[in-house]
Amino acid sequence: QIVQRIHNFCFSRCNLTAAQADQLHAKYGSSIEGIRSTIWEPQQAAAIAQDPNNTLPISSMVVDKLRDFYESVYTDLDVSDLLAQQGPRSPSTTTGYTMLSPEEAQSIKDLEILRDILNAPSPNVHFALASNSPRQHVEKILHGLGLCNIPGLELFTPDCGHNQQERTKAMDESIKNTNSFPTKLRAKAFFGALLDQFSAAKELCLIDDSSTVLQAVETQTNMRTIQVSNKRSLLEAVGIALGWLDPDFAVDDCQYLKSKNVVDFDSFHRDTWASFLTETATMLQARSRAESLVVVDLGAGLLSMLRLMLGGHDHEDLPSLTSFLSQNMDALSKIDNIVYHAYEPNINLAPECIKILESLGFVQDTEAGVDSSKDFGSSTELLFYRQEQGGMPYMEVRLRLCDYTSMKDFGPSPDIILGCCFADLMEPNDLVQSTVQQFLAKPQHDQSYALAYFPITFCGTTQFLKPQPSTLSKAGVVIPSDAAAFAFYAKALQDRHGHNLDSSKLVQAMRSYGGQLLSRGNSNWNIVPSNNDEENYLWHAMMRFFGTTAAPELQKAGFDAQGWLQRARENKPTIQASNQDLLFRIPFVGREIQRHVEAASSSLSETFEEIQFTAPNKVSTVEKQTRSQTLGDTEVRIAGVCSLISSGTELKVFKGLFEDVALDVNIPSMEGERMTYPLTYGYSLVGHVVECGAAVADKENLIGKLVFAFAPHASQVVVDQSALQVVPDGVDPYDAIFLPSVETALSIVQDAHVRFGERIAVFGQGLIGLLVTAILGNMHSSIPTLTTVDSIPSRLAASTAMGSSQALLPDTVAQAAPFDVAIEVSGNSKALQTAIDMTVNHGRIIIASWYGNENVDLKLGMEFHRSHKSMIVSQVSEIPPALSGTWDKARRFALAWDLVKLIKPSKLLTKTAFVSQAQEMYTSLDNGDDIAVAFDLTARE
Repeated sequence: QIVQRIHNFCFSRCNLTAAQADQLHAKYGSSIEGIRSTIWEPQQAAAIAQDPNNTLPISSMVVDKLRDFYESVYTDLDVSDLLAQQGPRSPSTTTGYTMLSPEEAQSIKDLEILRDILNAPSPNVHFALASNSPRQHVEKILHGLGLCNIPGLELFTPDCGHNQQERTKAMDESIKNTNSFPTKLRAKAFFGALLDQFSAAKELCLIDDSSTVLQAVETQTNMRTIQVSNKRSLLEAVGIALGWLDPDFAVDDCQYLKSKNVVDFDSFHRDTWASFLTETATMLQARSRAESLVVVDLGAGLLSMLRLMLGGHDHEDLPSLTSFLSQNMDALSKIDNIVYHAYEPNINLAPECIKILESLGFVQDTEAGVDSSKDFGSSTELLFYRQEQGGMPYMEVRLRLCDYTSMKDFGPSPDIILGCCFADLMEPNDLVQSTVQQFLAKPQHDQSYALAYFPITFCGTTQFLKPQPSTLSKAGVVIPSDAAAFAFYAKALQDRHGHNLDSSKLVQAMRSYGGQLLSRGNSNWNIVPSNNDEENYLWHAMMRFFGTTAAPELQKAGFDAQGWLQRARENKPTIQASNQDLLFRIPFVGREIQRHVEAASSSLSETFEEIQFTAPNKVSTVEKQTRSQTLGDTEVRIAGVCSLISSGTELKVFKGLFEDVALDVNIPSMEGERMTYPLTYGYSLVGHVVECGAAVADKENLIGKLVFAFAPHASQVVVDQSALQVVPDGVDPYDAIFLPSVETALSIVQDAHVRFGERIAVFGQGLIGLLVTAILGNMHSSIPTLTTVDSIPSRLAASTAMGSSQALLPDTVAQAAPFDVAIEVSGNSKALQTAIDMTVNHGRIIIASWYGNENVDLKLGMEFHRSHKSMIVSQVSEIPPALSGTWDKARRFALAWDLVKLIKPSKLLTKTAFVSQAQEMYTSLDNGDDIAVAFDLTARE
């Protein structure tokens, strides 16, 4: 509206065309300044020269024309469109780096962030708005944008003075008649006394989109200037002004992806990639004849997955699919040709993708798409082909410059669906539903299922190594701990950008459509500054993301965001981001290849598998006959769905660090069993009841129920009815297996008896420690600081996600001490000693670790003797005497189930494996490579 009215004014008053008006705007920062400088002021000067006796009303010659301009252009503008622009906006469904695109800077998300920044300025920063539009119009716009109540916001416009007294006078029409209406190009007159108030260099900073205005301001004043452009959003400019962003670093889409791909290849989980290769070969071997191998890449980026499939990485480290299939002729013979559909909505990447394809030996079919030398902005598909090469068949790559959900007719159904750094960018149910709808609704020929491989799926936790605790800035503002800052970062990704940070939700969504998780493993990024050009670039890019995403949230919460980022720039820590690689088998609609768990569990196989501990650090899988287990009157047979390895007691059994005692006197199924090899052990199994003894209560209703049992790892178990619990409705089996661990964590928290306002530290962030953190984290309103300590960075990252306010390595914990309560769940005597030393006099130390047959040396000298510290042993088997009057096991179990629903602990699973992989899983868990490992008991490898 304004542009149209300016064009009309320029034509009617000055006989200028729209193009001439726009030229004046470009040269003078505004059309009206251009008219004044080139037409009206020269006319006034000529009139004065012709009137030496000053008989003309000089003050009105230009001022009246300026007032005419502002009234003609700005009266009765319709601002309703501003309100319409603030409607809800769906989360991005593209490839994750859309946050870098110029278009994203204009989004509603940015407006929300800017509103938060303006409403919660840092103590030493004040904001003002400078506009060449009149004050009344600016206030109307602010109203329309919902920015009426910004504290301390000053306005600078051509029609008002520059302090409160002058501003009041400016409301008087007679005073307005003598106003010279300066624009920003006349910086000294426009900003007035503000320039005297802030005389030091760089205390004033002007952010503007006009290079003409910024150049004039730099010439006339001591202001620092930052330009907004199509390469730098207003939000980024504000971030630079506030010290959140490095002004000398800008993110380029291609360079970012190139640097990211280098780290991706180093981070891929090798075992999951190997499973992908093996599953692909198995799928091909099952074909009745040779057909196309169809691959879909949902977020192709710079074709990193295509490059990995064709060329691998570091030879044996990540072998290519082509080299793997060349050694498996049975599978290779079932491929007639390969068709690779690469979806990439960012057309800015297309030129680089074309170069990559050409380097791989592909030739573009210019008749099917557009030539690489032409403008491909209007094209949706570029077709490339490669003749048979290196024993591999003819191959096509269809580079589709659009989102995968926008294609109306995909063509032949895919055999493989890929999404590197992609699956966390969408709500899981939306991702799976759209994938099924787009690709799996119309199977071709004898297709039963497709493989879905999602490597580098972000799990929501980021950290600096080594992490720092919270401190105070010189101005007395809290610089947050790294753990707290990254918690805000994760929240912003989730709430503002629509990311999913819980990979277990994706697993559950896949299962809802009949999918099966075949393999998963950690693929954490470790980004080291200055290690090489790519990692150094990625490090700076990540710091920029933290500045645009985490910093506004920190400022809103009252933290010193600039201090946090500056500390990181000075320390240059390694950035670690937690990722997982996930491999699924997902059926085509109507061709479900895996029966639902309920159906699979309703009938008994003749044999079942069981894990046995045979010697220290040795486990084996034993196959047994089903009918060899006869049922007692009160016993129940369960077909297992999944089971969880206990990372505490069970690992002690695995390593042989135990005494020859009863396994667990409180679990009927273990009664009478001794801790001697060989033995079966485990107490976290979920499955379906398939058979009941004669005296089992309510057995008709129990058959088919999903139940939890304190039972060893086996695809079938027989337990007494008293050793099982029916899983509450709505609880996923992979969450239910955590019941004993959650109950243990709950009993520890109850023994700690945390009071309002106490400072808590949890030493050890293995599975139990993380669950303790999660329970305490849900009490955050009563706990000012929840510090967690561990020596393994991946555990600290998980700790942040579970609610820690500062997650620290052991050598920095002293900076966060002292603590009122220290909970030790590490199983490490050094950690126990540190917990004792870091606890304040009269504080409490909760010892929840089982040390087995290890000797523990502690320093309990005179200082400890005089400290009046309490050391409390916590063990879950019994209700503590202090609680026995109001609590019993049933009540504690009921609360534990509620906590299972709340925490959803399956998010802590880092591996899911078959029983036959038991040796590898226990070894991995013992090495600290994993946090939680579950066995899939419904299928065999």
